[in-house]
Amino acid sequence: MYFKTVTGGCNLCHGNMAEGGQGPNITSSVKFGIGSWTEADFLNALRNGIGKGGKVLCPFMNTVPPSVLSDSGVADMYAFLMSTPANETTILGSSKGTYLCP
Repeated sequence: MYFKTVTGGCNLCHGNMAEGGQGPNITSSVKFGIGSWTEADFLNALRNGIGKGGKVLCPFMNTVPPSVLSDSGVADMYAFLMSTPANETTILGSSKGTYLCP
């Protein structure tokens, strides 16, 4: 049940296909998305609000505790995002590698 809630919550900023919107593109695009991120990078973003390379994410990025979504659930989300087509378009939520907050 929470996965549906998490997905709905993520979609609000990251778009229905993870392509971005108010938040950044989180498709498998290496250039515009999270395609160069490791699973550990993705886990750190969800758990701590810290992106690849130690960058603090937008304060509107909700963290997801293990009591709500297990590490294996995060791994499943990461695998899903990496298996979907990359969106190679710069999206509103990202600009020159920095994330815009609404």
